Amino acid sequence: MRLILHRYLLKEFFRIFIPSIVAFEFLLILGLTLQSLYKGLDAMSIFVELVPYFIFYALPYALPAALLAATVTTYGRLSGDNELWAMLTSGVHLKTVVFPAAIVGLAFSLFAMVLNAEVLPRSYQMMKIVKEKAARKIVQHLKTTGGKVKLDPYYISIQGIEGEVFRDIAILKAEAGHISTVILAEEGRLEVEANENLIMCALRQGQFVNLSSSKPDTIPTVVPFGDTTFLMPLGLKEYTTLKYMPLSKLLSAKKKIKREIRKSKDLKHEIKVGRRALQKRFQQAQGLYNGLQEQRATASAQIAKANEAISEQERRRENIKNEIKVSENYIRIAEDTLKELLISREIAGIKAGGTADTEIKVSEINSTIEKEKLRIVEAQEEMRIIEEAIEKEKAGIAAANNTLEQTKNKEEEIKGKCLAAERLLNASENKEKSRDITVAIHRRLSPSFASLAFVLIGIPIGIMSRMGNIIVGFFISFGILLVVYYPLLIWGDVLASDSGFPIAPSMWGANIVISVIAAALLFKIFRK
Repeated sequence: MRLILHRYLLKEFFRIFIPSIVAFEFLLILGLTLQSLYKGLDAMSIFVELVPYFIFYALPYALPAALLAATVTTYGRLSGDNELWAMLTSGVHLKTVVFPAAIVGLAFSLFAMVLNAEVLPRSYQMMKIVKEKAARKIVQHLKTTGGKVKLDPYYISIQGIEGEVFRDIAILKAEAGHISTVILAEEGRLEVEANENLIMCALRQGQFVNLSSSKPDTIPTVVPFGDTTFLMPLGLKEYTTLKYMPLSKLLSAKKKIKREIRKSKDLKHEIKVGRRALQKRFQQAQGLYNGLQEQRATASAQIAKANEAISEQERRRENIKNEIKVSENYIRIAEDTLKELLISREIAGIKAGGTADTEIKVSEINSTIEKEKLRIVEAQEEMRIIEEAIEKEKAGIAAANNTLEQTKNKEEEIKGKCLAAERLLNASENKEKSRDITVAIHRRLSPSFASLAFVLIGIPIGIMSRMGNIIVGFFISFGILLVVYYPLLIWGDVLASDSGFPIAPSMWGANIVISVIAAALLFKIFRK
């Protein structure tokens, strides 16, 4: 008897559930398709490649709504047609009537958990890849026909094509609903880099116009350019964000982060100041460390430059010494020659009366001796200047070495502070990463059990409403979803993202509220 009753209830339930899930899926897929078309993707590409992924994407949202509508409609019809009262008066306990729907809700919750945990992240990734392929096709088509296309967050307009060159190009970038950047160019080319997953725009003769979205009255900044290259990313190169990670990878990442956190248990109290304060502390220490490294590099450069200057001065000093030796040799030779000439002149004066040639030679030798002596004096003065320059460079080297020594000592101290600040910052970031991963894990699990909560709340609502109309079930479902569940879910997600609130109550709050209301209503019905 109980088995027959359960089969009857399940038959009635799925008679409403199947068209409900189809209707909700159709509405959500239609919305996703229109959204993708609005972003500029090709309709054929959407229906051929994206719709299978849209089905999985929409299922977590359609499933709770369809279960709620089916539960309200089924038990509303049973109550409205007095079938429920007939069962109860026949000795069937209300638990027997509620049991099949509760089992169905639990089964779909487990199914939704697997879907949210493993299937949907991979589906999100495939949807992203397919959209990026469609975007590349659009760009390739744009290269041959020109026109306008929207590739969120970019909007491209090409007025004309001459061969492979585009004319009158306009590229707009929108951020937070406002146009933030406008790029205008007289001509250019567009190339799709499939490996890097981006569009490369080689533009000529144009200007960048930067607009302030926060201050609309601000005068735009215009920067002209001759030739430039602008890169437009089509999407993520690697799907490493939490959204694209299945539950198994999230748990693995959580385990890895926990190991890192255990290594920094001694920093537990120090990181309470917050990541921003720690990041500021690290940046200050890093700035000091970089400043000391710059001083060290400057001092080293000064030493190298001074040594090079000393080497150059020493070469000059050696050359001058050689010049002095040469001049001294000239003087010695000239003086010897002069002695010989004087002796010759005396002999010539005795034997003959004319010594004019000898006088000229004596005068020339005396002049040479004076010039060489003057050159020696100038060289010695230059030697003195060189010696002073060398001493000055050596003093500079000594000062630079002193600076290096002081810098080295300070550098070790600042490096220690920098490493300590970096360790604190890493510990704080690991703590935040751990929280983000925990939020992502709960975000996978909490919506899954909404199916059970909606079935449990749908049973008393259906019995109390006594309405078996599927349209009424739809309106009740939308009312509970839009007025109660999703506002609580969004609010809980916002609270969970704030480090001041506990994660589990925030993320499971919507399910808890629905379950508490369901328990209160069921208790009221059971008492009757």
